[in-house]
Amino acid sequence: MLKYLIIILDDTAPSFCHYVHTAKERRLMPLEILKKGIAMARDEGFGIQVLLPDDGLSTEYQEIIDSVDNVLMARIGTSADADVEILDGLPTAGCQWKPDGVYIVQLDASMLTNAAAKQLAAVAMSVGRLNLLLTDIDTLTDADFQRYQQFLETMAETIAEIAVSRPERSFQLNVLTDRIRLETMNNCGAGDESIALAPNGKFYVCPAFYYGHDSDVGDVDAGIQIKNAQLYRLAYAPICQRCEAYHCHRCIWLNKRTTLEVNTPSHEQCVASHLERNASMLLQQKLRSHHFVIDGPEIPPIDYVDPFEKANKWTRFGE
Repeated sequence: MLKYLIIILDDTAPSFCHYVHTAKERRLMPLEILKKGIAMARDEGFGIQVLLPDDGLSTEYQEIIDSVDNVLMARIGTSADADVEILDGLPTAGCQWKPDGVYIVQLDASMLTNAAAKQLAAVAMSVGRLNLLLTDIDTLTDADFQRYQQFLETMAETIAEIAVSRPERSFQLNVLTDRIRLETMNNCGAGDESIALAPNGKFYVCPAFYYGHDSDVGDVDAGIQIKNAQLYRLAYAPICQRCEAYHCHRCIWLNKRTTLEVNTPSHEQCVASHLERNASMLLQQKLRSHHFVIDGPEIPPIDYVDPFEKANKWTRFGE
C-alpha cells in the first residue's frame, strides 16, 4: 500500500538513490501541479518527501510546501531547511556536518579506497545518520567487489575503534548498522510504498524511472494507475523472500534495468548487499567484544554472497 509521495520539484534536483541524471536545464514543477500533488497526498494520508533545486524557491512555492509536514532533501550546502543533505562524491574539507544531520553520499567504484573508508567512518560517527549509495552497482566487476569488501571491512574496523573511545555517541551507517537492527526485509518500496511526482505532472514508480524516460503510472488528474502492482511487492519476489540481507535496497529501477523484471535483482546488487551484510556481522562482533549492547539478534555466517547460488536447495524451486 502506498505511503509516501516523492515530489521532484525541478529537473535539476539531486538524485538521492542509485540513479544518476545529468539534467542541467531547470524545469520547475508548475504551481498548480504542486498544489494538486500535495492535495492528493493529504487526502490519501501519504508522507511527503520533496527533492529541492539548488537555487531556492519563491515565497509562493515555499508556502505551499510548508503547508504540510514534509521531508526536504537537497544538495549539501544549498538549503538551510533541508532534512536530508546529498553529496555526489567524497566529502571535501569544506563540508559542514551537523551533529544530528542526515546525509547521503553517492559513490562509484573508483572511490572505494581504504582512505575513503576511514574518512566516511569518521563522518558517520559525527552525524545523525549517513547513507552510502553506489551509483555504478550494475557494472561492478569481481575486482570491484574485492575492493568493496575491503572498503566495508575498513569502515567496520574504524567505526569500532572510534566507538570504543566514544561510547556515548550513537551512530547510523546504512550499509553497516541497518542489517544489525533488522529482523525482516526493509527494502526500497518503490511502486509499493512510494511513488514519485515529476515536474510534468505525471507519476513514476520512482524518480529514476522519470529520468530514464520510462513509462509513467498516471498523472495528477487521472490519478495513480500502476499495472501489475503486485509485482512490486516482496511476496512476488521469490528469491528475495528467502534472502536475509534484510537491509538490501532491492532497487526496483536496478532490477528492471539489469534483469528486465521489477521483482528480480541482479547478481551485482545481491553480491553488494551480502558483502554489506558480512561487514555488518564483523562490526557486530567487534562491538560486542567490547561489551557494547546492540539491539538485534546475532548475524550468522553464510557460505555464499548471491542467494541464487542456493535457489536449487529451496523447497519452492525443488531439488
